[in-house]
Amino acid sequence: MSKRIKSGFVCFVLAPLLATSVLLAGEQSFSHSAAVQLPVLTQEELAELIVPQPVYALTQDNLSDLRFMRSDRVTPVPFLLEHVTKKRCVISRETVSLHLLGAAELEGERLQVVLSRGENEDAALFAKNPLKGVVIHTPLRDFERAIKVEVSSDNRTWQTIVEAARIFDVTAFADFRETEIKLPDVTQRYVRLTVDQMFSQQMRLTETVKTSADAKGTLNTIERQFVEAKRPFRIERVTGWVQRETWVQDARPLVSRDFSLLEDPRDSELQRRFPKASVICFEAGRAPLERITIKSAGRMFRVECQLLVEREEVQPGENRWLRLAAASLHRLAFRGFLKEELQVTFSENRAQRYCLVIPEQAEVKDLALASCEGPDYRAVFPCGVGDSLMLVCNSPEMKGTAGYNADQVRALLNRGIAPVKATLGPLVQDGKGPKKGPKINMQWVLSAAVVLVAVVLGGAVVLALKRMPTEEAK
Repeated sequence: MSKRIKSGFVCFVLAPLLATSVLLAGEQSFSHSAAVQLPVLTQEELAELIVPQPVYALTQDNLSDLRFMRSDRVTPVPFLLEHVTKKRCVISRETVSLHLLGAAELEGERLQVVLSRGENEDAALFAKNPLKGVVIHTPLRDFERAIKVEVSSDNRTWQTIVEAARIFDVTAFADFRETEIKLPDVTQRYVRLTVDQMFSQQMRLTETVKTSADAKGTLNTIERQFVEAKRPFRIERVTGWVQRETWVQDARPLVSRDFSLLEDPRDSELQRRFPKASVICFEAGRAPLERITIKSAGRMFRVECQLLVEREEVQPGENRWLRLAAASLHRLAFRGFLKEELQVTFSENRAQRYCLVIPEQAEVKDLALASCEGPDYRAVFPCGVGDSLMLVCNSPEMKGTAGYNADQVRALLNRGIAPVKATLGPLVQDGKGPKKGPKINMQWVLSAAVVLVAVVLGGAVVLALKRMPTEEAK
């Protein structure tokens, strides 16, 4: 038997076996699948599928075990996996100087100051960069003032743009201070501020005490004298700000994610590390998160909290809960004024469980989880008329990067081809969903594979025996 014949024989025998191995790998590598639902196509297109939240619970952190295949579950389809992005406006704030032209005391103990923006600047530039607001810089604490804002182009004719903006400091009660005044776009050069009260009453730090006693030294009366002093409202300087806007194509809009609170969240480790703190533990199905929002009915509070994430694999002696982020949550609702920051932001994370730890001495006790948000991922892949495609996922042994032949799809996107929208049918476990490919009896295929292997090995043994030298040859 020549080498060419033997090689052909081996290839002829092994070809079905290799094909069977590939088919078996395709059948067994992924535990879940779902049909891709395409719109009616009249030509080849690129399709876009937004990855739904249930898929994240079944995939690796980098989504490397997510694939698109034809309905035979064998032929892979090239696809690109990336964040959903859109254009966003980046707003930066730039401080501008306001020069004091004069200050005067008006009737009713009111204070008025006149300010100028850029005496040497061309007025035409103000229309391109309007003033967005002013900041009152004062060293005083515990005050509240109403300020009238007027503008003028010639320092003679004035137009009121804010009737009574409120600035205040409530340091005696909480760590809050508001000295900024937002303005409609101001293109005029001059700004005039009128403060409703130039003075406020203040008790002296010292007091006068008079006493009287009889001959025996018995104290009869105590007379106390309190003196009130006027405290002037002092302005150190006033600055303004303008905004610069830049549009970039890298925004990742955050979408709301489903979450569920854990009824009995405190485990042994949390109890040991935070014995007196309050905790809010929740699950988000391993969906990518970047922000959580807290709600509360409290009117004035500030709470320092930290967000923990549970690790799936822990070595002996290590903590299972790691700190993911820390934040200062605060809310100020004061006479119609509302300023709050109730969000905890962090780098994109995919975990099963999270825990928000609130210290025992927190000023408010009704903090609750309002929402969880994270970015979307999209898969872009080619499709044609009559194609039947499916998504398969969950293969722990699959490693590598997300996507398959992604550069080819990206090249098509760069040519300006807009993808059509695709959706995903229900996820089915163990490949039990409907398939349009031929039905294969896997038990028969396995038996045939065993027979083929036996034939190949037997042929190899026969060839080896024939080539062994005999005693007569010796």
